[in-house]
Amino acid sequence: MIKTYASRFWSLLKSFQVTIVMLALLMCLVLLCTLAQVEMGTAGAVNAYMRSFIVWGDFSLVPFRVPVFPGGALVGLILACNLTAKTLDMKRTWAKAGLWVVHLGLIVLFAGEFVAGMMQVDTNLSIEVGQTVNYVSSYKSMELAVIDVTDPSWDDVHSVPETMLSRGGVITLPGTPVTLSVKKFFPNAELSNLPAGQTSLATAGVGPGVLVVERPTATTDNEVNQVSAFVEVLAGGRSLGVWLVSNALGAPQGFVHEGRAYTLSMRLLRQYLPYAFTLKQFRHDVYPGTDIPKNFSSLIQVVNPSRKESREVLIFMNQPLRYEGKTFYQASFGKNDTLSVHEKLAHYANAAVDIEFRFPFGFKEVEGIHSRTDYDLSQHQKFSGKKIQYFDPELNQSYVPFVVETSIGVDRMFLQIISAAYHEEVVEDANGQKDTRVVLRLPAPIAPVKLAVMPLIKKDGLPEKRGRLSTSSNLISTVSTMRKIRSASVTAVRMPSEHH
Repeated sequence: MIKTYASRFWSLLKSFQVTIVMLALLMCLVLLCTLAQVEMGTAGAVNAYMRSFIVWGDFSLVPFRVPVFPGGALVGLILACNLTAKTLDMKRTWAKAGLWVVHLGLIVLFAGEFVAGMMQVDTNLSIEVGQTVNYVSSYKSMELAVIDVTDPSWDDVHSVPETMLSRGGVITLPGTPVTLSVKKFFPNAELSNLPAGQTSLATAGVGPGVLVVERPTATTDNEVNQVSAFVEVLAGGRSLGVWLVSNALGAPQGFVHEGRAYTLSMRLLRQYLPYAFTLKQFRHDVYPGTDIPKNFSSLIQVVNPSRKESREVLIFMNQPLRYEGKTFYQASFGKNDTLSVHEKLAHYANAAVDIEFRFPFGFKEVEGIHSRTDYDLSQHQKFSGKKIQYFDPELNQSYVPFVVETSIGVDRMFLQIISAAYHEEVVEDANGQKDTRVVLRLPAPIAPVKLAVMPLIKKDGLPEKRGRLSTSSNLISTVSTMRKIRSASVTAVRMPSEHH
C-alpha cells in the first residue's frame, strides 16, 4: 500500500503536467504582484506574493486573514522538486548531458532565489567625501536610540527597534539605570501643533506642544513612515517624564540623570560594523553632450582593527566590494559638488533644508531655510489674544499665514567665497623651473579689482597713459611697479609705446 502511494506521488511529482501548472501559477503571481505594486510598493508586493508560501487576503466579512493563492516560495519549491525528480528520472548518458545541465541550472536558479529572498538584508551606507562611517542603515525600519553623550570623545549607544516598541510594555536598557515604558506606539503618524484646549500624553521635551494623529502606513517605495511613540523614561526609581519620540522631529531630545547626559531620537535602524569606511574620492564621467552620469566610482579606505588591516578599495559599476559577508555596491550618489543638501524637520515645520558648503576642513552649514507653517503666528495669536489672519478672496476663507524663514551668516558667506576662490597653480618661470603660486579667483561681480594696468617700464610716456586710463574709468586700479603677486588674481595689460 505504502509503495503504491509512493509510486503514484513520485509519478505525479515528476510529471510534465505539474511543470505546466506551476509555470502557469508563476505567471499569475507575476501579474498579481505587478498590479499590487501600485498600493503596496515594489518591496511590499514582492514579499507578499513572490517570497511567501501563501498569499493572504483581508475581507471585511471575515475577522481573520484568509489564504487566497499559493505564494511564490511554495510554487518555486514545488517546481524545483519537479525539476529534481525529472532530472533523476533521466538516463545518465552523454546523449542526455545537455538536459542534465539545463535542469541543474534551473534547480540552482530557483534554490538561489529562494535562499536570497529568505536571508538577504538590504541596507544603505551614505557617506560623504572625507567622512568615516562604521554602520549601515535600513531603508525604512526605525529604532529608538538612547545615547549616553557624557563623554565628548565616545558615545554609548543603546537602540530599541520599532518592532519591540510596537509591542509596548517596559524595556530595560542593559548597563544603564534607564528603563523605558512605552505608553503608545504609532507605526505612522502626522505631527502638527497641538490646538488650544487639548492635552498631550507627553510631559517633557517638545511633545507637550505637538498633536499626533495616526495615519495609514506608507506603501510606496519612496515613502517612509513617520514612526512615533510616547515613551516614559524611568531612572533611579523615579519618572523623568513622558517623551514624544519620532523620526519627524528635527533634532534629538535630551535629559540628565545623576550627572550623565542622554539623548533620545527615532532614526533609521542601524547595524554597526567592526570596521570602518572612509570615502577618499568619488568621481563619475558623463555621456558626451549631456549631463547624464556614467562610470561611477568610489575610492574607499577600509580600516579593520581586528585584522590590523588598512587598505584602499575602488568600488565602481559592476565591481562591488565583498567584505566580511556583505556586498557593497555603488548604488547612487548625491550632488557631486561643493554643495550638499540635507533635509531635517522640526515638529512645527513641513519643509526644512540646511545648505552646507564643502570647506577645506569638511562640510559646514552656511544657510538654513525653514517653512515654519503657521506655528509662529498661531503662537502670537494664542498668547496675544489678537486675531492674526488673512482673508483670501479667491478661496473665500481666512487663515493664519505660513512663515518661511531663512538665515545665513555674513562671516560664513565670506569664508565660503574665499574658500571657493582659493586656487594653487603650478607654473614655469623663464628658466623652466616649476613654481607654485596662489591665485584668488574671485567672481567678477564681487572682485574689488576688475582690471589692473601695470606698465613694465617708467618711460616713453607709459606712466602718463596709465594715469589717464585711471582717471577715465573707476574700473581700473593702477600699480606703480610690476611685482610678483601671490595672493590675488590680477589681469596684466601690456601697453604699446608711442613710437609703435
